Amino acid sequence: MRTELSDLLHEAAQDPPPPRYGVDDAVRAGKRRLRRRRAGWMAGAALAVAVAVTVPQLVTRPARHAPTPAASTPSPSKTAEINFTFSGYPAGRFTVSGPFRWTLAGMSAPVWKNGGDPASPEGILTVYHPGVADPLVAAKGVKRTATAAIGGRPAYLATDPDAPMLVWQYADDAYAIVAAAATDSGGYAMTKAEMRQVAVAFQLGSVSPVRVPFRTAVAPAGYRLVETQWDYANDGPSAMVRLLPASVATPQISDVDHGPEPDPRSPYADQLRIEVVTPTAGEFGGKSSGGTHCPDDGRCYRWLPGGKYVVEAICRAVGKDYLTRLVDDLEIADPGDRATWFTANRAFPASALVRGE
Repeated sequence: MRTELSDLLHEAAQDPPPPRYGVDDAVRAGKRRLRRRRAGWMAGAALAVAVAVTVPQLVTRPARHAPTPAASTPSPSKTAEINFTFSGYPAGRFTVSGPFRWTLAGMSAPVWKNGGDPASPEGILTVYHPGVADPLVAAKGVKRTATAAIGGRPAYLATDPDAPMLVWQYADDAYAIVAAAATDSGGYAMTKAEMRQVAVAFQLGSVSPVRVPFRTAVAPAGYRLVETQWDYANDGPSAMVRLLPASVATPQISDVDHGPEPDPRSPYADQLRIEVVTPTAGEFGGKSSGGTHCPDDGRCYRWLPGGKYVVEAICRAVGKDYLTRLVDDLEIADPGDRATWFTANRAFPASALVRGE
C-alpha cells in the first residue's frame, strides 16, 4: 500500500525531531517509524527496549497498549556474558520462537499461533535475568490476582484496562511474563489458560550467544552495551544495538526509546544506537559507493556493498568525526545470514560490556 505524506508526518509527530529539523527530517523520521512497525521493531519500543524492565508492548495489533510497570534495578552477572538462556518451544496451539531481544534486564521472544499470521505474534514472552525484581510489583493501576503455582513457584495474573499478563517465578529470584497481544476486534489473542500453557512449558535451556551483524574495536568512553535485537517478524536482516553511558546503563532502569531519533529532552539523549537496516524508498540519500554520509548532527550512515542494506549510527553526545570513524570502521557480516553474525561478547571492546560489582 502506498504511504501518504500525511501518514509519514503523523508517524513523525508521535516522537518529533527537535525544532531545528524541517519537513524533510520529519518525513524521514516517519518513514523510519513505519519501517520499524512493519518489521516488528515497535513490539517493545515504549516498554522493553534497552534496559527497560517492562513487558514489551505489542503494537503489531493496533489500538491497544500494555501497562507501564514500575522501574527496577538489575544485578548484572559479573561475567556479563551476553547470552540467551532459553530456546523456542511448543506450548499447546502456540509456538514460542527463540528470543530476538537481549537487554540488561532480560530477553524477549514472540509467541505465535500455529498456522496464524507469520508477521503478527499472539503475545510476547519476557524472561528476566536472575536478580531483576518483579517488574510489576510496584506498578500503579495494575490489578494482581494470585493463581495456581507454576512449577511449585508463585504466579499471578496482572491486568489493567489495556492488557492481560501472567507473571511467575521460573527460578529463585527470577521472573517471567507472558503478555497477550490485542486483536483488531478489541479482545486479546490469548486466553488466561493459553498464557498459562506458555508459562508451564517454559524451561531454561542451553546457553547460546547473542549475535549482531557488525563489530567494532572502539566505543565511546564510559558507554555500555544495554540492548541488542533483530527483526523477529521477518527473521532478519534488520538489527540494532544500543549503548548508554554507564551512569544510566547500570543503576537506572527506564524507557529509553524515544522514536526515530534520541529525544534531546530525555536523560537518555546520549544513547548510541547502531543499526543495519533494509531502507525504505527515500529514507537514505547518497550513493551506495559514496562512503559515509552525515546529514544531521549526531547521525551518520553508509550504504553497504550491493546497495541493499544501510548501516547507521546515531548519537548526539559524540562529534561528527567520531561517528564518521565509527561507521567507517564497522566490520559488517552478511546482514541476511545470521550464521555469519558476530557474537556480541566479542563484537565490542571489553569496556563496553557491563560488569556487576
